[in-house]
Amino acid sequence: MVLFLGFILIGNIISFTFMRSPKVPLIWLIDVSPSMKDKLSQAKECLLNFAKTKYKAEYLAFADSVFGLAKIENLVIQGSKTDIAKALATAKKRNPGALVLLSDGQHNTLSDPVKVAQTLPFLVYSVGVGETARHDVAIRNLIVRQQVYLGETTECIIRIQSQGLGNKKAKVTLLEQSQELQQKEIILSEPLIEQELIFQIVPNEIGRRFYKIKITEFAEEENLANNQKEFSIQVLKSKMKVIYLSNAPSYNTRFILNALKSEMTEFLPVIAFQGNRFQTPTERGMQDFAFKLDCDVLIVDNLDASQLPVGISNQIQKYVLDGGGVLILAGERFRLNPILALLAPFVHNQKVIRKEVFFKLTEQGIGVPIFFQDGENLLANTPPLLGVMEVKEPQEGTKVWAIADPLNIPLIGYRKFGKGKVIEITGFPLWRFGFYGKDLEKPQEKFKRFLNQVNRFLALKEFEQFTLVTDQAVYSLGEKATFTFYAYQDDGRPYSGLDVNLIIDSTKIPMVEIGDGIYEKTLDALPPKDYIVKAICQFDTIKLGEAKTEFKVTETNIEMIDTRLNAELLRRIAQATGGEYFDLKSFLQDQYEFTLAQYRKTVQFNPRQSPYLYLILVGLFLIELYFRKRRGLM
Repeated sequence: MVLFLGFILIGNIISFTFMRSPKVPLIWLIDVSPSMKDKLSQAKECLLNFAKTKYKAEYLAFADSVFGLAKIENLVIQGSKTDIAKALATAKKRNPGALVLLSDGQHNTLSDPVKVAQTLPFLVYSVGVGETARHDVAIRNLIVRQQVYLGETTECIIRIQSQGLGNKKAKVTLLEQSQELQQKEIILSEPLIEQELIFQIVPNEIGRRFYKIKITEFAEEENLANNQKEFSIQVLKSKMKVIYLSNAPSYNTRFILNALKSEMTEFLPVIAFQGNRFQTPTERGMQDFAFKLDCDVLIVDNLDASQLPVGISNQIQKYVLDGGGVLILAGERFRLNPILALLAPFVHNQKVIRKEVFFKLTEQGIGVPIFFQDGENLLANTPPLLGVMEVKEPQEGTKVWAIADPLNIPLIGYRKFGKGKVIEITGFPLWRFGFYGKDLEKPQEKFKRFLNQVNRFLALKEFEQFTLVTDQAVYSLGEKATFTFYAYQDDGRPYSGLDVNLIIDSTKIPMVEIGDGIYEKTLDALPPKDYIVKAICQFDTIKLGEAKTEFKVTETNIEMIDTRLNAELLRRIAQATGGEYFDLKSFLQDQYEFTLAQYRKTVQFNPRQSPYLYLILVGLFLIELYFRKRRGLM
């Protein structure tokens, strides 16, 4: 019998569930932040009146932290900000029956008190102290790429914040100059919630284009200056004009010209078959070329510059000095004259090394986007070149992006010359690129992509590759600051997938990519002073660049910027829990009955985990055994 009873008990978990009243019937959360300075006497009056009622209560004061309050008379202004979310979360841990929030609602930290309120298992009754807050709708931040190619679609992200205008309809309009491009209608949200709106922009003209975002102006608004924001986008040419120049044409010429055929490129072959007579193909056959470099990129292939007239050499040098891009391709007859030697990345001794060599990117080259597309190395798995021009030394300022393996001599170099850019490839012939082992069906595809990216890089004039901006130039103490970092590849495309860190006072803070080549970080409560901060970007472990910006945090506390009552926020906090909102006057007049939460308590007993039960069962078993023996039952 005892054993049977033991098996029954040990095999089941015993549960008891009951409802209990809260240990703390009511908690008062009293705002004592600096914005309550002129309202604290009203708050004390409210508390003293309440102390005469039947409810037992616990009092907690809060600003940017939460602390107990022994006596109502001890209320004093404390802290530097208002964090209602933290105060609600702290009260939740004490499991009260209900909560009364006494505040002006001027929450000013990054946390969202409404989201915290939605998790509370009890009702919140919020009481607003002070005069009603101002009415305003503002463009808080605007994020858009600073440069795009003609015809390319880019997103303009607008962040809007409103106060005192909740549930009103507003029209947001995108204009170019005075012409309306797009318009969207939104319903304004309650304060603290940033509404995000996205416009698609497709520029149709080259150059700097100017745009404006406008939001509906309301009669009750006190500040209309923040209802619009202007910005500009640099629109780059999507189609490049390329001149191919050679006075030693070969099969490599056909290969290069074929690779230039694309929707993105307009090319013109300029070839000298004999001497210095440069000609270009037309519908009527080959015609003499009046030498004029009206192009974005000049490709010089296997050029014997010793045969060039001085006038043409000077014209090429001036073209680069003024911002033109040149791609120099070596070959069997490749020679540089003294004028063109000044702009080339490498100093040559005119010696050709006939040996198979492979492309091997240097540490500098690994961080250069022209060699990659969608994470793929466009120079990987290429067949060997058959020869290379020996390099005496790199010119000053030259970056060696690739070396010839196994000779370990420079194979690809880049340098700036005046306002222009020059890339030199010392290995040849490039037509061997057409025999990728894995790409025999489309042997030129990788080389086409590589050549297109090289040309885009060379065609792009001076621009800021990395930019760091803040959403404001001056902040109040305690105000959040948003930093945006724009990263562009050498050819002007957005640079995604980077590790970007914001450096403030030697502290490294990771930024988050929110769009193609756009990185962002929002910080709360920086100390007052003048700041010079920078953002550093890396690809893997290689530093690509950095950008700096300046801003200021003043001594003026954000608490004192707007000290009026934010009734909308307090109402939303109460509604999120099923509670109610009162203004101070009505709360003092009415004898309000609070609904207190009941907490479900469940007690579980697992016999298997109770050593005492086992002892009792053993004892009962021994007693039963004793009596059985005495009665002769065993």
